Amino acid sequence: MSWSPTRIFEAQPFLDTTPESLKQTLYTNLIGMLLCYQATARQMIAQGTGGKLVGSLTFCASRAVLAFPHTLQ
Repeated sequence: MSWSPTRIFEAQPFLDTTPESLKQTLYTNLIGMLLCYQATARQMIAQGTGGKLVGSLTFCASRAVLAFPHTLQ
C-alpha cells in the first residue's frame, strides 16, 4: 500500500491568489502525488506481489477552513 501525503497549502483571500501561487500549489500537489505513486507501482511490480495505491483528497472539499480569510465573514 502507498499513501502520498505530499501537499502544500497557502491560505490567502481569493482575490489575492496569483496564477504563480496557484501553479506552485497544483504542481507540488499533483506532480508530487504522481511521482510517489509511480515509484510505488514500479516497486510493487518488481516485487511481484501487487499492492494498492490509495489516493486521498483534501479536507478542504468537505468543510469550511477558517484559515481562508473570506470564510470568516
